[in-house]
Amino acid sequence: MLAGTIGGEKATVDLRTERREHQRIRLRLPVRGALGDDDQQVHHGVTVDLCPRGLLFETDAGAFHPGAEVRLDLTVPPGEGYSPYPGVIRGVGEVLRVEDRGATTAPTAHGPRHRFSVAARFREPVEFEF
Repeated sequence: MLAGTIGGEKATVDLRTERREHQRIRLRLPVRGALGDDDQQVHHGVTVDLCPRGLLFETDAGAFHPGAEVRLDLTVPPGEGYSPYPGVIRGVGEVLRVEDRGATTAPTAHGPRHRFSVAARFREPVEFEF
């Protein structure tokens, strides 16, 4: 098990059970996802884990579907050892799968909210802006 912190968040990788080509880092970062080129369909969430090839994030938005193109912006807080400034990781990805995680415990005025897990693969290398 590797462990460390990024922006005050704990990041861990279990090297004993990971069989993917790239190790996944469990890290919670704010994420903004725009479907295709439509800036009117922007949804927010938080990452569960990520690697150089993709990520898993949670969102209240049920608009994502497998095969959809999504432009992703991940907000990276400043942190010792990598940047004294906040930054953004940007990439274009393809939604691989969406799982309905069920109703949240905090319903809205419009009724219960559902939480969705969205897995996406980056189509091209991501860009870092700090």
